[in-house]
Amino acid sequence: MTPTSTGIVDLTAESIGRFQQHILTWYDNFKRDLPWRGDSDPYHILVSEIMLQQTQVDRVIPKYLTFLERFPTLQSLAEASTADVLRQWQGLGYNRRALNLKRAAEIACREYGGRLPATVAELERLPGIGRYTARAVASFAFGAHVPVVDTNVRRVLSGFAGHDLSERETWELAERVLPAGRAADWNQALMDYGALVQKATPRRAGEPTEPFTSSNRFWRGRIVDALRASGRVTMDGLLEALPYPNRDDERVRGLVRTLHEEGMVSYNVTEDDVALSE
Repeated sequence: MTPTSTGIVDLTAESIGRFQQHILTWYDNFKRDLPWRGDSDPYHILVSEIMLQQTQVDRVIPKYLTFLERFPTLQSLAEASTADVLRQWQGLGYNRRALNLKRAAEIACREYGGRLPATVAELERLPGIGRYTARAVASFAFGAHVPVVDTNVRRVLSGFAGHDLSERETWELAERVLPAGRAADWNQALMDYGALVQKATPRRAGEPTEPFTSSNRFWRGRIVDALRASGRVTMDGLLEALPYPNRDDERVRGLVRTLHEEGMVSYNVTEDDVALSE
């Protein structure tokens, strides 16, 4: 199995068949027991996939269960206040995901009769749903014969190819090795295999990392956390609730205005106070 001039591996039906058999046999014996596995409710699958974006599985499981207790249907999520949704999201980070999830529920209730659309193209038009998530929901909820590619899948397919694949090459190879009749199992099998067997190489000691506490994402998260705890507060009160070293007050004020424009918080310029959006 060697790379072609375009970088895509030259595969035979025999090599693909052996690869499929190895992965699916392993999956049948060692697949992870996750609460959203075996659940065909598209809404439940969407919640799990949005939560799993950039968040580890063990952190997602308890939040997934409590979130669905509070918002068991698309309708209940669509009718909830933004503040309530953000409170339920606490601990997962990346709060914009929660806001987009609520907006997707609102659109589904308004335009699709309270159900998620079934096609990849329609799913991709919903807020916060990109190429991966649309295909995950289409595959796991609606049985669509489409590949699903995340970092775990890319790592496994690169191992099969014998060299690192680009994103384009990964999607092309994922299409070629997708087995007929077991697309959902296959997609989940590749994810599990990448997470449990063909794991990522740990970061080496001394490798540079981005100073997370200096990022806008860090401060956006701290602002939302403070408003969850305090309710409506003055801007000065919000700043006092963020007693971190190197806090830039003007930066915080700018991020509050951005969060207001995004619909995540409500900022009253006249009173100079702020709260989570209702």
